[in-house]
Amino acid sequence: YLSLRTTIFWNVLVLMLIAIALVSAVVIRITEREIFREAAEAGTAAFTAVCVSLSAALLQNPEVLEHPTPHAEPAAVLADCVRTGVCQRAVLVNRRGTVIAQIPAEQLGTLSDDRDLQSALAARSVVTSINTQSVAGDPYLLVTGPVMLQGSDAGALKLVIPLNKTVARARTASRLILLYTCVNGLLLLGIGYFLMSRYVAAPLKKLTRLTENIAAGDVGGLPLFLSEKNEIGKLTTALRTMTEKLIAERDTIQAHARTLAEKNAQLEQAHRELLQSEKLAAVGRLAAGIAHEIGNPIGIILGYLHMLRSSGVSQQEREEYLERMQKEIERVHSTISDLLAFSQPAAPQPAPCNLNLLIQDVCTLVKGQKDFRQITFQLDLAEEMPLVCCHENLLRQMLMNLVLNARDAMELGGTLSITTRSVPTDHGMNVTVTVTDTGVGIPEEHRGKIFDPFFTTKEHGKGTGLGLANVHRIVEIEGGTITVASTTGQGTTFTITLPALQDKK
Repeated sequence: YLSLRTTIFWNVLVLMLIAIALVSAVVIRITEREIFREAAEAGTAAFTAVCVSLSAALLQNPEVLEHPTPHAEPAAVLADCVRTGVCQRAVLVNRRGTVIAQIPAEQLGTLSDDRDLQSALAARSVVTSINTQSVAGDPYLLVTGPVMLQGSDAGALKLVIPLNKTVARARTASRLILLYTCVNGLLLLGIGYFLMSRYVAAPLKKLTRLTENIAAGDVGGLPLFLSEKNEIGKLTTALRTMTEKLIAERDTIQAHARTLAEKNAQLEQAHRELLQSEKLAAVGRLAAGIAHEIGNPIGIILGYLHMLRSSGVSQQEREEYLERMQKEIERVHSTISDLLAFSQPAAPQPAPCNLNLLIQDVCTLVKGQKDFRQITFQLDLAEEMPLVCCHENLLRQMLMNLVLNARDAMELGGTLSITTRSVPTDHGMNVTVTVTDTGVGIPEEHRGKIFDPFFTTKEHGKGTGLGLANVHRIVEIEGGTITVASTTGQGTTFTITLPALQDKK
């Protein structure tokens, strides 16, 4: 992690180094060009002075132009130039290109093939050129031009002037320029770092601490500096405005949260009271049902007992009273048995069960009874039905209750259809059992109550109201669902869905 100051320092340093390199290169290049230009001007001046001396020597001895000798006056002038350091080498040719004086004397009296001298004879003007290296490896200045004698061309002169001192001067100037540029760059770097740290890094650091506090949930602190003169000042103002809004929103949210907590507590209390009232209502309905289903038969039994104690009861009447008392006692026993079945827990260990076989057993059991003689059974059992893991005795009781309920709905006869199917789902396989009758149907206003204990639409003495309640309880125990669809006057369909064995947990 690099701090903002460190990042600014390195960025400014890199930019400064690039600027120093560019400025130094440009300044050094300009300085070197100026130094070499001055050297060229000095060489041209020296060339002019030598030409004047040669013209004077040639006036005294013009025969040298045609008959050169090593010790003639032009050779002495060139030798003096080399000795005094004006030039390193010098060559003088006449108009035909013959060398009449040369230091060192190598080609005296021969026709020169030097292109610079030939160009000077043809151009009749002074030409200077700078070469960074000579044959010996040292830089030099080459000056060529015509030599005038009484207003006409007498020949051409070539001077090779060494530039060692000029190069040394240029290098010294380059070092000084580079040194001054680096010193100035470091000074500017320090000033720039100070200004950036004070006017950029420090305010941004304060803003960073403030935003971190806001992110941590502390929106109480506000920045102490405010300025509208730059972007940081505008950012500070915007952050202050945002913080003030956050504080206001926080207070509003906290107030809403307190209100919601109070409302939630009230709702929970109301829910508890509602559950308690529903429990009391269920207990009341249960008690009323028990009192009705047991109290009436007991009252009838007491009445018959009172009649049996009276005199004048014939033996036939006595037997009739006893038979009626037995039926009422059986009715009480049936009610108590249904109530116990509704309240008792399921068997602890479920086992794999074949629904098709269980349905066939139940249908075989009831077909022979006289109450089912006018009812036609239609079984549509799917082949290769998966097993279900359940309590077989509970499923048998559930199917028996549904069949008996269908019988009661078809007093004048009808058709009872039972269908089984396997249904694939996203989580595996389910098994459905559909029980359909063609009876009187269930009125719409009663469909939401048919699974309530002791709710029945049958005549008094023909039902306890616990059959479908037991069916609903058994389906829940087995982890399934039950739905009902009914049309008044056409019949009712119950659909039970149970998880197949491979999905049973």
